Amino acid sequence: MAAALGDASIHHGIEQVPAEHGDTSMIDEFELVLDAAEQEIDEFELVDGFQLVPEHHQLAEMFGDTAAAAHDDISIDYVHDDTATAIQAAVQVQPGGDDVVVEGAAHGDTPIRDEIPGVVHPVASYIAEGLVEVPVQSVWQWNYLKMFKIVHDALCLPHRRIYIAFDFEFAADAFTDVRYWPKCTTTSYNKLCRLVNGGDVVQMGIAFVFEDGVEEAPTITAIALEINFDFSEESREYNRDSIAFLSDHGHRLMEHKDIGVLPQMVYTGLLSRLPFGNSSVTWIAYHGDYDTGFFLRLLQGGGSGRSYLPHELTTFMHQMRVHFPTFYDVRVLGQLVKDGFSGKLIDLADFLGVEIDGNNHHAGFDALLTMACFFKIVSTIPDHQLYRLDAREGLLAGIAECSEAIKDALHIDEYTSSFEVIKVFQENFSKEAKRIEELVLSNFNIIGVEVAHHWEKNRDSTQVIIVTFMNSEGMLAYGCVWEFCISFTQADGDYLHPRQFTRLMASCGSMSNPTASWVTFHGSDTIASLIKTFSATQDLPTDWPSYIEQQRAYFPNMYDVAMIAQSYPDPTRCKGGLFDVARALGLEFIEDNNLVTRVLLTLRCYWRLAERDDFLHIASAVQGLLMENCCWSCPANRSLVEDA
Repeated sequence: MAAALGDASIHHGIEQVPAEHGDTSMIDEFELVLDAAEQEIDEFELVDGFQLVPEHHQLAEMFGDTAAAAHDDISIDYVHDDTATAIQAAVQVQPGGDDVVVEGAAHGDTPIRDEIPGVVHPVASYIAEGLVEVPVQSVWQWNYLKMFKIVHDALCLPHRRIYIAFDFEFAADAFTDVRYWPKCTTTSYNKLCRLVNGGDVVQMGIAFVFEDGVEEAPTITAIALEINFDFSEESREYNRDSIAFLSDHGHRLMEHKDIGVLPQMVYTGLLSRLPFGNSSVTWIAYHGDYDTGFFLRLLQGGGSGRSYLPHELTTFMHQMRVHFPTFYDVRVLGQLVKDGFSGKLIDLADFLGVEIDGNNHHAGFDALLTMACFFKIVSTIPDHQLYRLDAREGLLAGIAECSEAIKDALHIDEYTSSFEVIKVFQENFSKEAKRIEELVLSNFNIIGVEVAHHWEKNRDSTQVIIVTFMNSEGMLAYGCVWEFCISFTQADGDYLHPRQFTRLMASCGSMSNPTASWVTFHGSDTIASLIKTFSATQDLPTDWPSYIEQQRAYFPNMYDVAMIAQSYPDPTRCKGGLFDVARALGLEFIEDNNLVTRVLLTLRCYWRLAERDDFLHIASAVQGLLMENCCWSCPANRSLVEDA
């Protein structure tokens, strides 16, 4: 059972609210009821691996005659031939030849043929098709204990993979302009905060897919719930368009008022038990900005509604990554199968040929349809292009579609002159820092870097750090390269202080982050210079082990392209410099020792090497290793001296 909320505690990575944030007596009483109900539910009969729903007399004993009568009203959804059928769809996958055979499907054994050209993930395609058979279970006061128990029992079993799709239907307050369309990430997040912090959840849909067994013949179990929250449109003033939208799509709001489930009960009985913070669990939503916002608000407030989203987008994105470390927005993934896609869920489903019976804009149906579309899209992506998923992992459609970093991104193979070089001094540091802070969280997490020192008359030593951010598809954020001008003297008003650069790299998530990859060429001097910058006034460690420890603390994921190239047995082998590797890889370039040009060419070489099938194996073998410069005349080792 979830711990009582008298003291703050951590459960599945979620901080539970202390007693002063709400009345815990109701929660404690609920847990006692849930314990007793679980004992009753444990006695339900299992037939052929399916969990049976309770009989009428059991419901009457547990919840009273009213609940039993309500059970009779909706039992047509899952009662067949006078016996209760599965509320979980458990099926066995046995690939054979060109077909994927489904055993135990609701309408008999049906072979499903993969008809999409280029499919390399037949199991993913099968799951998309098999989800058509999964019934969406409505959850109200009279049956929420039983439904949550089924999910809890499934989560307690060991699984090879877990996928969870979610959707929320909600009502905005009267002061939220639901028709306002934001134009940038800042205004997009401001609207998100306004709507989520002022709104209330009406319905939550959540669909689970559990994959077990061996890779060749996995067993797939699916559960889909539509949780109807306690909600009264008369409790306070709501946006009338929002209420009308719910009513027009068939939501019976009076029933929510009478037999809806309290948010605290949803949190204690279900949400507090979900595997948040587990990177092996894949979370899925469609246009998930508001869904994720309401989810986080429920989690942080323990269902009390007394918590609010953070003021800053970057803080929100960090919280999202903590709770949902592997997350995909299917609207973003829709661009993988249809260029420029930005339509509705039902439009994407029609395009993919996914058909599920149900009502659009009902949370359970939308969650299940979102799950099916996710697997259908994944099934069309060849193994050697899975990096396209990586570039979109963790992105939210609404914010991503407003992001200038994404919209203005250029591919690394563009002409060097196409990229904008921005010199960063004190006067424009705040503006550029604001742009950079969101990049790693937007999957621009491959960071190309070069460092050079300058000496000028009447000025102490200054440093130029060239940085650019690339995603796994080879796109450079904003189409920009930044040139940070740094001085180690406090009195130098034009140049940045090392601490400013260090704080920026830390706040954007590029430092001490294993998901961020730093890429250099002959990078021993560059990395040593960066460590010196990060340490500000401190000298580098005098012994080698201490230096390596510090290096790995700052750069847990670091690659020297020279080391990667040298590890290949073919002509890619380094013969002394960046230009040699670029020529061996067949790249067209201008031999220019300008630092910006070198950073871009280094990333081009890295990108070309990353396209090889054996890249991950070779790169992982040299991860964290740096090569000394081939000769003292190499530009990467040469200090640039400017004489006035």
